Amino acid sequence: MHTSTGFVSQFRVDVDDVRATPRTAIAAYTKAKTVTEVFAFELDRRLRAAALPVASLVVRPGVGVDAKTPTRAGIRDATTPYQRNPYTLWAQGKDTAAWAAVRALTDPAALGGEYYSPAGRLRGLPVRVEPSARTHTPPAELAKSVWDQLEKLAGVRFELPIRR
Repeated sequence: MHTSTGFVSQFRVDVDDVRATPRTAIAAYTKAKTVTEVFAFELDRRLRAAALPVASLVVRPGVGVDAKTPTRAGIRDATTPYQRNPYTLWAQGKDTAAWAAVRALTDPAALGGEYYSPAGRLRGLPVRVEPSARTHTPPAELAKSVWDQLEKLAGVRFELPIRR
């Protein structure tokens, strides 16, 4: 499972060179998550081609903030530093933000290549949503390029055994 952000569908960033760093923090974050999605969906295609019983899914947690997270000892209590967040009005607790991931991991109907997100984009019950075509079905050359660049950066080959 791979975690992304709604910014991927809102802002278009170039991923031809995965190491090139955009000027702003939000653009850099969006680029990292765009690369994550391209890789996740390419991984799913390769898992299916190898007939492996493994799925690659993408989730988006929406917006989760401390102020809406239930109090729990050691997680959110008097020892937890509080930071103001401008998104608190539209957000959900961090516990609720995890629902999309929990659904993707536990739903027996979930299939590789799917994308789960809060129903309201920022908060809500997790639902399957259509992924961006830009990351889900990019040109084959781009998906291969991202894959190859990540292998080079990691210093390993991401080889999948073929199931027979």
